[in-house]
Amino acid sequence: MPGFPTNGAASSPARRDKYLMGECVRRAGLRAVKQQECRVWRGDAANFVSELGVREDDPAGPWCVLKPTKSAGTDGVFISKTVKDARECFDKILGAANVFGESNQTVLVQEFLKGTEYVIDSVSLEGQHKCVAIWEYDKRPCNGAQFVYFGMRLYQSADGARERTMVDYVHKVIDALGVRHGPTHAEVMWLDGEGAPCLVEVGCRPHGGEGTFVDLVEPVIGYSKISVMLDAFDKAYRFKRLPNLPEKFEGGSMEVDLVSRQEGVLAGYPLLGQVKRLRSFHTIEIKTPLGARLEKTVDFMTTPGCINLVHRDRRVVEEDRAWIERAQEEGRFYALADPGLLKAQSKSHGHPETSQYYMSPARPPERQATA
Repeated sequence: MPGFPTNGAASSPARRDKYLMGECVRRAGLRAVKQQECRVWRGDAANFVSELGVREDDPAGPWCVLKPTKSAGTDGVFISKTVKDARECFDKILGAANVFGESNQTVLVQEFLKGTEYVIDSVSLEGQHKCVAIWEYDKRPCNGAQFVYFGMRLYQSADGARERTMVDYVHKVIDALGVRHGPTHAEVMWLDGEGAPCLVEVGCRPHGGEGTFVDLVEPVIGYSKISVMLDAFDKAYRFKRLPNLPEKFEGGSMEVDLVSRQEGVLAGYPLLGQVKRLRSFHTIEIKTPLGARLEKTVDFMTTPGCINLVHRDRRVVEEDRAWIERAQEEGRFYALADPGLLKAQSKSHGHPETSQYYMSPARPPERQATA
């Protein structure tokens, strides 16, 4: 539209396609993931997996990652520890529909980046970039899946050195991608063996989560990605006054993603009253309503909901997070309908009445060994 700044179309493919994105970053002289876009397994993916050092039957490492070339979140992302695993994951991804309903025409095979994953949220105006928040992801193996979101916390280290390094790196990345205006949401891995960041991917968009992040950052930092985006559009002088990354702040906040280890028809959330009395409780989003089927959480799409915690003392946030996780691990957080009663109601009424569900005692699930 005339009169409005844009990032142009020249680098648009690299801002959407993960393979092109990685190669664009590499050409800029920045650390980029080793990768190859593959259309077939034999002679293509198989050779590259071998080049990465993945072994035929020994899971000791190195490992590789396979994912759709165009997708989002943890959709279709697999860690493969052996060549056999990689072949099976390749076949699962190729041709399957991704989270956007598109058929996966290629599979992206990458080196496994070992470290801690962070999000760098930034807003840009006329090529000047401002980091407005840094988040630390909490992803763990659970229910047989390798990347399950347990949450994300607003991040701040003791001396700020890691933040400065990651922000400098990410802003060079978005320069390479031709971003001069608007929001970016960059995921980077802080590599254990290198003490440096490496891009996972960057989206030229606001932070997701239906905007709930706003209430997590504004009480702590004093501004959010949304408020800074508005300032960049309407009050540029405010944007230019911001520091390049948030200054030292007190307090803490976290999005705790619910992780179910149980499955069945959901009859209730018996601990919600206690959740709302937690000292750091702020808001809750329930995605699995009563009467719906509760699935074991294997990705972001199967989480039953999330709880947002904010407090002036970050230790309180961590204590409340631990309580929520422990209640789920012990099988106390969800109440399931009795299968026998459901069957009887279905026969007599044609459908079960949610209000009459019998809340069967939840048994602690068996603990699973994690890699």
